[in-house]
Amino acid sequence: MKNLKNKKISSRVGFIVIFLISFFFSIFTIRACDSFEIISKRILEFPNRYYGLVTILGWFFIFLLNSEQQKKQLQNNAKMKVYEEIYNLKKELDNVGQKLDLLLNPFCIPFLEMKYSDTSIRPNQINLKALEIWRKYLGDLSEKTYLFVGAYLKLWIHFKMWISAMPELSEMYKEFFEVQLQKLTKNLNEHHKYLQDLSIKNLYWETWNQEEIREKSRKLAEEFNQIAVGYLDDLMVEMHNCLIGPILESKIMHRTDFKNLPERYKILTKDGIKEIKKEK
Repeated sequence: MKNLKNKKISSRVGFIVIFLISFFFSIFTIRACDSFEIISKRILEFPNRYYGLVTILGWFFIFLLNSEQQKKQLQNNAKMKVYEEIYNLKKELDNVGQKLDLLLNPFCIPFLEMKYSDTSIRPNQINLKALEIWRKYLGDLSEKTYLFVGAYLKLWIHFKMWISAMPELSEMYKEFFEVQLQKLTKNLNEHHKYLQDLSIKNLYWETWNQEEIREKSRKLAEEFNQIAVGYLDDLMVEMHNCLIGPILESKIMHRTDFKNLPERYKILTKDGIKEIKKEK
């Protein structure tokens, strides 16, 4: 709406400028010896005599202004399209990430279900039903990890395609995709291997160190939320403010502006990871 209004104003201003230039040019061409009546007559005849010229020049000037407006509009439309594309991929990553985050939660580890899976098992006997539950849990964890990695690689590829349109986010982009997400992927795979080795090395799951397993899962879940949720949101906020913020004339708040954050936390900025300490 604002662009359309500016376009109309520019068109009117352009026409008036051309008209005034032509008008004064006509006056300056009056000879010094011309009488007052001749001068008055020429001024009054100006609209009819130069109407065609003024019209042509005016429309030519308007055409130039319109070309610039159309070019700007195309650029803005392209930026909106890029943001929409990346935001949709981010939503896909969020959907997969929520399911993976649930499996990483220590309270979702199926120890309680395994304990009561077969109460007829005698002491020193292997609980095969419990191990089946454990393998199913590992299968779900492996599947969700695979889907998460696939979604983030897809987002990475599309972000890489358009990062040239956001050069100020280059360092932020590298830190998130090439450092943080790759580190998270490595830790996810190592955690899955750690859980898988438990049942390979020892079939008597009751003897496993369950507190250690829960603690490792808890730490990984915290890292997952910090990177796949927090840092990703930081990147999307900067992308919005850089890419379409000027178009919409609005900016999204950064996490530093939120009140319900812990006393110490980390955020992803254009200059890398920054630790924030809230003032008391």
